[in-house]
Amino acid sequence: MSISLKVITLFNFKSFKGKVVINNFESFTAIIGPNGSGKSNIMDAINFVLGGKLSALRVKHFNELIHEAFVRESAEKGPYVTIVFIGDHNKEKNFTRMIQGSGDSQYKIDNKIVDSNFYMTELKEFGLDIKARNFLMPQGYIQYFGTRNMPKELTMLLEEISGSNIYKADYERLQLEFLKVRQEIHFVYQTRKDKLRQKKSVMTEEIEAEKYLQLQKQYMEEKTKFQFIQLIFMKKVTESLQNEQKEIKLQVDEHLQSKETAMSLLKHTKLKVKPLFDSLNTFGESILQLESNIQKKKLQNVDLEDHILYWQKKCDCARTSLDSANNAYDTHKTAVQELTNELEKISKKLAELGITSPENIVELDNFQVNRHMILKTEAESRAKDSINRINELMHDQQIDQYKLDNENRRKMELESKAKFEMLEKEKFEIRLQKLQTLNDQFKSRLVEKISERQTLQREISEAQEKSSKLGNDITMISEKLIEADINNEKKAAIIKNLKESFSGVHDRLFNLCKPIHSRYNVAVTKIFGKNMEAIVVDTERTAKQCISVLKEYKMGVETFLPLDTINSKPVNNRLRAELEQTNFKLLFDVLKISSTPTQIDKAVLYVTKNTLVCETAIEASKKAFESDPKYDCVSLDGCFFHKSGIISGGFSDLIVKAKQWENIQSSSNISVLKKQKEQLKQELKNLPKISRMQSDFDIINKDINQLTARNEVIEKDIQDTTKEIQIQNKKLNDLNEKLSLQDLAISVIQHEIQKRNQEIKIIEEDVNKIKNKVFVDFCKENNVPDITYYEKNLCSYKEQINKQMEIVNRKNYIENQLCFENEFNRVTEFKDKILKCKCAVEEADAEYNKACEQVRDIRIAIEQKETRLLHLKNECTIIEKNLEDVEEELVQCRSRIGIISKSYLESQKAYMAMWSKIEQKKAECDTILKECKLKGITIPMLSETLHEGQEDLSSSNSYLSARSSSVWEIIMNIDFSQISEDIRNNSTDDLQDIIRHSDKKLIEIQSELKTVQKPNLKAHEKIDLIVQQIKEIQEKLHTLRTESNNIEREFKTVKAKRHKLFSDCLECIAAEIDPIYKNLVDNMSAQVFITPDNPEEPYTGGINYNCIPPSKRIQPIQYLSDGEKSLANLALLFAILRYKPAPFFIMDEGDAALDNANIKKIVRFVRSQMNNMQFIAITLNKRLSSCADTLLGVTTPLETTWPESKVFALELKHCETV
Repeated sequence: MSISLKVITLFNFKSFKGKVVINNFESFTAIIGPNGSGKSNIMDAINFVLGGKLSALRVKHFNELIHEAFVRESAEKGPYVTIVFIGDHNKEKNFTRMIQGSGDSQYKIDNKIVDSNFYMTELKEFGLDIKARNFLMPQGYIQYFGTRNMPKELTMLLEEISGSNIYKADYERLQLEFLKVRQEIHFVYQTRKDKLRQKKSVMTEEIEAEKYLQLQKQYMEEKTKFQFIQLIFMKKVTESLQNEQKEIKLQVDEHLQSKETAMSLLKHTKLKVKPLFDSLNTFGESILQLESNIQKKKLQNVDLEDHILYWQKKCDCARTSLDSANNAYDTHKTAVQELTNELEKISKKLAELGITSPENIVELDNFQVNRHMILKTEAESRAKDSINRINELMHDQQIDQYKLDNENRRKMELESKAKFEMLEKEKFEIRLQKLQTLNDQFKSRLVEKISERQTLQREISEAQEKSSKLGNDITMISEKLIEADINNEKKAAIIKNLKESFSGVHDRLFNLCKPIHSRYNVAVTKIFGKNMEAIVVDTERTAKQCISVLKEYKMGVETFLPLDTINSKPVNNRLRAELEQTNFKLLFDVLKISSTPTQIDKAVLYVTKNTLVCETAIEASKKAFESDPKYDCVSLDGCFFHKSGIISGGFSDLIVKAKQWENIQSSSNISVLKKQKEQLKQELKNLPKISRMQSDFDIINKDINQLTARNEVIEKDIQDTTKEIQIQNKKLNDLNEKLSLQDLAISVIQHEIQKRNQEIKIIEEDVNKIKNKVFVDFCKENNVPDITYYEKNLCSYKEQINKQMEIVNRKNYIENQLCFENEFNRVTEFKDKILKCKCAVEEADAEYNKACEQVRDIRIAIEQKETRLLHLKNECTIIEKNLEDVEEELVQCRSRIGIISKSYLESQKAYMAMWSKIEQKKAECDTILKECKLKGITIPMLSETLHEGQEDLSSSNSYLSARSSSVWEIIMNIDFSQISEDIRNNSTDDLQDIIRHSDKKLIEIQSELKTVQKPNLKAHEKIDLIVQQIKEIQEKLHTLRTESNNIEREFKTVKAKRHKLFSDCLECIAAEIDPIYKNLVDNMSAQVFITPDNPEEPYTGGINYNCIPPSKRIQPIQYLSDGEKSLANLALLFAILRYKPAPFFIMDEGDAALDNANIKKIVRFVRSQMNNMQFIAITLNKRLSSCADTLLGVTTPLETTWPESKVFALELKHCETV
């Protein structure tokens, strides 16, 4: 894009008072004037309008930029500078920077206020980056250019020009972070090595300490074992009754506590129901009210959106009117300017013409005039036919000329109309393009919203189905849990614990087998009896171990069937064969055993024996008492007939117990059911909220309706715009056809005029020959070559007079036209119209923004209310769930209370029976304690108080018999937990052998302890601390390494980007500067070198700029003369401009150190570069200024109160070179 500087306008800026317009900029412009006249203020003005800082403007405060005559006055309009650029197709763009009263700067682009960032960005697009300053060469730049800080400054300049400085902060930050992390890694690594050495040293001490502690622990265990084994004698007698009594007591208390807890829970649960119902009703009313408010807000939002569309259209109309007013005003200004320019040209022509008589006109006296007229009449009579023909042709020529002028005028009107229609068509096409883009956006959004609605609708349906299914499953599981017996859960827990502790435990008998049909449930229940819930184990030892665990953890009383000790008769196969053809069956045969038969058959046969199952009680009675041999029989209704004659029934109780076979699966899996219930509840809780999804669905529907309505409006607008474009195309086609016909008519007329001119010329030659014959004597007498020459000069003189009169008339017409334009104050009328349109635009924008603000506020209010609504619905859902849970708890509590009450009565009866037995055994325990005291056996107690109580009891028989319960407390508080179960379960003889062996082992351990020196017992604590520290160090080292890798990767990325930008710039400048320097000095032996101090990272060091001037050796730039520095500086700046072009280059007295020869070289180079940019030189050098295309002179009148710079222009490109 070709851009050039056209106009600079200064208003009260520095020494320029009022408005000063400089518009004579050519490819090479020189600004001259005496010192102090304000030449450099033009450069300051350019620097100012392009965004320069105060330090670059040679002032310290903004008020120093204001003309001195206006510093203390409050002007309506602050000082400003406007620069106008002209680009392709003569398109202008102006930039304005104004100083406001507050001292701040105001920026404008094309008379529109913008912020500084946008202003600077637009200038950068024109290649004018004020920070780079590659197009400015202020005063003193040469001296600064030769300083010792130049390498660093050149690096900073190249970073600014290349744009690599945007990565400088990240580069330095990442570099410091990387070095810091590497130092931390090294420090942590050294710390880790020290800790590993410390760990190795401490581990040796720990081994010695562990050995000592192991021996000491072994001695204490054996000592305690030796003491406790002696007390096992007295505990063995009373342990069984004691445990049974405590278990029954525990059951009684547990049932009582459970009943009280259940009653309290029931009461507490009932109290929860009413608040939940009240909260549910309150939340329901709040939700309804909030939904109503949201609906009202949404309706209000729809109205406001329509209001926004109305003001948006009104705003567009107002802007269109404003554009039309501006165009009319611009047209008026153009017309006035054209008239003014034409008036100036006419005035110049009048000054040039001057009414003077030609020197070669021969003056005649009256006689000669009369003779000339007579001869002319004679010549005309001789050439009468030819003259008549010429007159006819001239008449036709005049008519055709009028026609030609008329056709040309009509052609201009058609072209103007075509241009107007083309502009209208372009406006409609731009509008159509914007509408289509907007339509595509809305359609894509509509498709997305429809897809979201379908997805959300599907998710809502799935969530509803899944929620319903999960609710049904939870209800079914809850019903199963209510039906399940609570005691079954406890029994299942016992079996689970025993199976986990001992591999020989199989299961309860009713879990290992079940009837093959439900009709046998009652009969099997009758025979199983108390063995129904017996636990089947592999050996008697396993059974004893299980009993010990049950006693230790007070888990209740259980019956065990050890497979190695129970005596069971094998199945009578002969009897089985006999019963095949009858209705009788062996009870063993109607059971389905779930485990391997060889393991469980023995326990099942032990319980069932060879009992027969009969259909009725009568058949069972006959088979038991009348047959030979006799058999134990049981009927299907539960009547049992023993072959010895005993008969037992109890059908109603058996029916209840037989239900266990149906609930076996659910009872054994009660924990599984609870787990499933919790999982289902969690799944139900994790389901998306249907109310929230429904609210989102409604919002999406509303958005779809709005988008559909907008699309309909836009499509209607697109159709109308398309029709308008078609109408414009039709009009343009018609106009083009008319223009074609007009061109054809014009060409025909022009051809006729040319043809007629040739004919007139031929006839005039014949007439002239006749005239020459008639006037031959007359011409000799008056010394003229021929009469044609005489008449021609006379006609020229008359034509000159007529032409001058026409120009005077044209001048009067233009002056009248300008007077008309100024008298009727049309400029004010145009400005008023523009102001009115601007007010309309501002009013429409204000109303539009106000409506948008209201819509935004309403949307925020809707979002807040919807959030509140969603919160209320969630709260309502939680309350409903809590209410369901409370109702479920009520059902479970009532069922649990009934079961607990029944169990409590049974346990209370058993407890009273056991209490009488325990009282009889306590007297025997007192005798054992006295015997231990007499033998000097030390009994370790859990507390000193109890130990003292033991001594008191041992010294008084009467007190012991009176307080027998205290003996039981002393025995229960002896610590037997250190003795294994195997030893506690041994017989008395085995315990005596163990005591002797333990005494011998204590002696051996004590002798070994004497040989070991006491080590450091806190070594393990120290090594644990070291291990933890090493682990923390390792984690920290891993974290630091990860951080180091991330920082290094990020640093390399930033480094590569910065290096590429800087290197590309440096390489380009280095490649361009050498030929430029050779061209400037006009010597191919001259050379320039640009080398970085650090080639790998050139931006971290200085950039060295060295020159080899003609006939000299290489040396740094600061050691060159001022002239050589100037040429080197210009070469560098021109090379930078090759990398980053700018529209113009301005130099302020940069040629001060150059002689005439170098000036000539500079001029030659500038001339070669004029096609690429404009060159503006502020100079005092006459040779440089004389070579410019245009001179701008800056002067200061002496008689003014305040310094006031004036500017005048002089074009030199048309002047002759002296």
